[in-house]
Amino acid sequence: MKWGLSPFSPLQCAMRSGIWLAVLPVLALPLFAATPDGATPSSPDYVRDIQPILEQHCYECHGAKKTKGSLRLDRAASARKGGMTGPAVVAGDSEHSLLVRRLLGLDGEDRMPLDKDPLPEAQVALIRRWIRARSCSGWFARRRGGGRYWRHRVLAHGRLLAV
Repeated sequence: MKWGLSPFSPLQCAMRSGIWLAVLPVLALPLFAATPDGATPSSPDYVRDIQPILEQHCYECHGAKKTKGSLRLDRAASARKGGMTGPAVVAGDSEHSLLVRRLLGLDGEDRMPLDKDPLPEAQVALIRRWIRARSCSGWFARRRGGGRYWRHRVLAHGRLLAV
């Protein structure tokens, strides 16, 4: 064996020297990547995916102008409280969320939207994924136009928010 050369492979040298302690977290980072509310990047986004569906099919009867069944889906507090039959969404449990159950016409109730074509299966599946991923727990934190608090606003390059 020549002077200065180790009989171990480069991987064994790295393991013995402790370099792996610095490298391991960097390699594992993509496994734990998540948005601030805990949803994975592949989870449906409220503003991008869910809000347009609700605007198109639900706000007419459950929005600012009308609140049938005492349910509003355009405001976080009202949606969490729910209507006459309870909360519209149960975070993480799409099977027991009244929103999904009404969209499917389960429990002997009328299928929503009432007197209109039912939502396409792809849209119902998207809403179910959104609820299952617990993305709805931060439902209105990322609403359009920012939020009430500065931390809910989307940052733009080269611009500071007034606090």
